[in-house]
Amino acid sequence: FPVTIAGWLVDDPVIHQAYLETEIGKYWILTAGKKVEYRGSGFLVNPSDLLNEQKDLFDPLYQQEGIFFSRLSWRYRDSKIGLGFIPLRGQPSKEGKAWLTGETELAETDLLFQFTMQESDKLTSGLSAQRFFGDHLEFHFDGRYQVRQRSISEFEWLKYSQAIGQTRMTRAMTNIQFMPF
Repeated sequence: FPVTIAGWLVDDPVIHQAYLETEIGKYWILTAGKKVEYRGSGFLVNPSDLLNEQKDLFDPLYQQEGIFFSRLSWRYRDSKIGLGFIPLRGQPSKEGKAWLTGETELAETDLLFQFTMQESDKLTSGLSAQRFFGDHLEFHFDGRYQVRQRSISEFEWLKYSQAIGQTRMTRAMTNIQFMPF
């Protein structure tokens, strides 16, 4: 919908951030809405950043537009653990991802970890570690592990076969087991 801002006509306005973040008691933090939040040690590529994994590096809004999520975090001293939900744009809420985050310091090393779980994507985990050695040397590790072994149900196979122009399927096709690669 077009909007006029300061005399300029804007066809597709974008709200970069709109979120609520509040402390609940001494140790709890609730965050919900559309927020810019990056994880990991790299500027261009952060394999451990599971919140922003759909971002396009060549999109001019990459560093500005937030992601919708909700999270309840528990903070104690220098550590924090959070449990949240990331809805997927244009999908029913059941297609969203459960999200577990954590950060702490261990042996002078900053550790950040994330796990997401979604029915079709299965488990994805990310780990970022960084440590300074003296004043001029810094070590970074940023990695990801994915378990994406999707099984194709009869309904998904039917949708796929219709999309490529096949109009008939025999009943025997329902007994075929699709093995993940």
